[in-house]
Amino acid sequence: MAWLVKLRNLCRLPLAFENWGSVASCIAIDRLTRLVGSRRHRLYVVELRNTSLRLLVRGGAGSHDIGDVFEVWDRRVYTPDWLWTRLRSHLDPSRQDITIVDVGASIGDFSLFATEHLPRSSAYAYEASPETFGLLQANIAINQASERVRPVRKAIGAADGKANSDARQAPMISLGEVIDELGRIHLLKMDIEGMEFAAFREVTDDQLGRVDCLTMELHTSKGSAEYSQFCERLVRAGFHVRSFFPDPGAGCGYLYALRRNITEELMAEMQ
Repeated sequence: MAWLVKLRNLCRLPLAFENWGSVASCIAIDRLTRLVGSRRHRLYVVELRNTSLRLLVRGGAGSHDIGDVFEVWDRRVYTPDWLWTRLRSHLDPSRQDITIVDVGASIGDFSLFATEHLPRSSAYAYEASPETFGLLQANIAINQASERVRPVRKAIGAADGKANSDARQAPMISLGEVIDELGRIHLLKMDIEGMEFAAFREVTDDQLGRVDCLTMELHTSKGSAEYSQFCERLVRAGFHVRSFFPDPGAGCGYLYALRRNITEELMAEMQ
């Protein structure tokens, strides 16, 4: 299954990257360096097709940057068509500024994607890892996006202080505090390596009511009690919930939650 995904991704390189030949060469070199046991990271620039954006990414052992960019920009794992169409139709940039929160922002690929496609939007990009945060800042500078993407070197953790290893390298703030600081979040994206459910435990119903759309990576199985309880809470809070598990046996997937009133408004407009 995994090799089929890799083969598909290689075939789609020309559709995703303007400099796809260079990207393919970088991937090949990375594979060779891993075979010989090299732990060094190399920096590459990838040019995204159908946009002027460029991203500085790491290659080498342990780096998933190119794969992550591919997931955001080509596979659209955080913004499937049904969700993106409804959200963009609901948001009216002529009436409001759009607030995006990117938790686990990595090198900034999602923040740059979202602000590129949503007029009058600002993204608050939270990243805890010092090395990755440096690349996030570099990518904001390369793309002259400082007015629309604001890097924040803080970790989003649970109320009890639990966090993953990257999050322990930065000051911690709770998700509830972020919501209170910003007032309203139109789009909340999360990828914090298994701490997603814990981060929501201390979020009150009132705070959750000020989030319009949630898209997040899951590190659990669809049949887990934790997953079921979280979905039930979102439904009670007024969200329409869907999920996507590309490989059910891998224990990893994606969850999408959009306020039911947004879906109902759009359905009424179509009638």
